[in-house]
Amino acid sequence: MYTHGRAWLAALFAVALAGGGCVGDIPTSDPDPMDPNPDPDPDPNPNPDPNPQPDPESLDVTGMTMDYWEAEPLANVALETQGMIDAQGNPFATTSDATGAFAFVGVPAASTFYVRTSLDSETLAYRPTINEPAVVVNDDLVQNFYVVSEAFVNINSSTVNQPVDPLAAFVVADVRDMLGLPLEGIPAEDITLTDALGNPMGTGPYFFGATGILDLNLLATTAYDGKARIAFLNVPAGTYTLTVLYPDPADPAAKLPMTVSITTEAGGANLARVGGMGNQPPTGGGGAYSFVDDVYPILQKASLGGVGCANCHSTAKVANFLRFDEDPALVYNAMLARPGVINILDPAQSMLLTKPLYEDPPNHPNATFLDMNDPNYMVILRWIEQGAPLQK
Repeated sequence: MYTHGRAWLAALFAVALAGGGCVGDIPTSDPDPMDPNPDPDPDPNPNPDPNPQPDPESLDVTGMTMDYWEAEPLANVALETQGMIDAQGNPFATTSDATGAFAFVGVPAASTFYVRTSLDSETLAYRPTINEPAVVVNDDLVQNFYVVSEAFVNINSSTVNQPVDPLAAFVVADVRDMLGLPLEGIPAEDITLTDALGNPMGTGPYFFGATGILDLNLLATTAYDGKARIAFLNVPAGTYTLTVLYPDPADPAAKLPMTVSITTEAGGANLARVGGMGNQPPTGGGGAYSFVDDVYPILQKASLGGVGCANCHSTAKVANFLRFDEDPALVYNAMLARPGVINILDPAQSMLLTKPLYEDPPNHPNATFLDMNDPNYMVILRWIEQGAPLQK
């Protein structure tokens, strides 16, 4: 850590967590101890944009709640976000109406989160289901969320000759390439679900076939109806790593791991996705990076090609204590002046990475990076590992 001391860094984190803070948040009532000449009344708009682009601070996520197997609308489904909280520090929550329609209102731009769906506890025909992630960039999002039925679990378990453990989870994953297309031909030995010690969890993988249920005759991922899906059965409650070995585009004989964290609950179901979000397995390369050329553009508003950090970290916005919309050199120096934002000694612990990374419960109002496979996350990480230079 920096020589400013672990006590200050601990206090910094405590303030950020208590106030739903963002990267580098400090108490706004006190001047920054790292700034020898604090400006108590900065110009609220020193460089007005003559042609401002719309950058909404909040958006809506709408869609339908559906039976995962039958693809029929379901009414009165409770939906709750994981990895995103509102101004009061609570998950966003809503319930679908009589037609199955739902709406999350006021979702922050540049958010990535999961949605848990469930029906009334008396409705034993369905399992609480954690869905594929929702990715909100700079526009309202329309996305359906699903609930897995006990009938679906039972028929698939029977097909592969496995009993149903009512206290375990049923995990389905859609495997996609970096363009979002179904990734075929991945054999069972290249797909694992493991705990923190590397122990395999549940039974599987099994592969879905043309009928929409598991097929014991399939030995690798196969595309049907636009998806290449796998399943693990009877997975205990806990947090695990799903790993799929992808072909290395630079070396057909080599394989690269793509990982996804999956958190299961007793008697629940998970609908996961591996790949398909514009990312690819980390290769360990990437060349030299600089703040000006590679990191600064990532931090900008979505309308300017960034991931939307500057929607809040900008002049006259809630996180204006650390502005990302100023001159690159000013932003760079401001980040270096705040303890923990850039951690050269332990790059992965830099707040520039940990704050926008998905966590549940979240340590930031919204997540920007779903996991460490995110290509922008990897660029920033490698930039810090290379010493965090301003320019190449």
